[in-house]
Amino acid sequence: MTAIDGIANHGSYDRNLLLDFVRPLPEINFEPAGIALLCVDMQYMDAHPDFGLFAAARERGLEAELGYYYGRLGKIVPNIARLQTAFRDAGMEVIHTKVAALTHDERDRSACNRLLGISSPAGTRESEILADLAPTADELVLTKTCSGVFNSHTNIDQLLRNLGIHTLIVVGVVTNNCVYMAAADASDRGYTVGVVEDGCAALSEQAHQFAITNLGDFYGKVLGTADVVAALEARSRTGVA
Repeated sequence: MTAIDGIANHGSYDRNLLLDFVRPLPEINFEPAGIALLCVDMQYMDAHPDFGLFAAARERGLEAELGYYYGRLGKIVPNIARLQTAFRDAGMEVIHTKVAALTHDERDRSACNRLLGISSPAGTRESEILADLAPTADELVLTKTCSGVFNSHTNIDQLLRNLGIHTLIVVGVVTNNCVYMAAADASDRGYTVGVVEDGCAALSEQAHQFAITNLGDFYGKVLGTADVVAALEARSRTGVA
């Protein structure tokens, strides 16, 4: 069986003490069909140093505050690209989400994003996914105007069920917001969830660690890029359809 039990057993992140009182989630089995990579909000607005969040930080003299996040992005973008290639080679779905209005004046923007000043108008560079992680012509790109993809108007739950998807491997930004909500909401809806620790980033190490600890083995298994790629390659070698 091509399965991996997460990096929790390797001591790479703090153990969730709730596990003392609940049964552990089962290992993720990569053999069956129905597994997708969910890439959360890897777009110019929040993941590129020349746009969006970084540009706003420079204007306010706060660029240094994003040093950890910038360094982390440099690590996760190649990992996500590697995962995308592995999923595509295995014939599995790669699904993308992005925060973007459907209109140029953002009149459809969520109340929360409006209050926070989060802006990603339709047709702007900020609303585009990074070139290094760009979807192929036939991959799903789900546009949302709030943090949680399952709480937005994407109809993701129905789309996943139409596709026969039962397991989501989640990567993206930021770990303690949109990634966390995607993983937790998917779990609550009955999906098997894996979160790739070295495929996610938050604005601080503490925020990232907090999210990973709370997600780990309760909403989903915490995985590593190398382990996921190895499992997919093993699956391909066995000729599993």
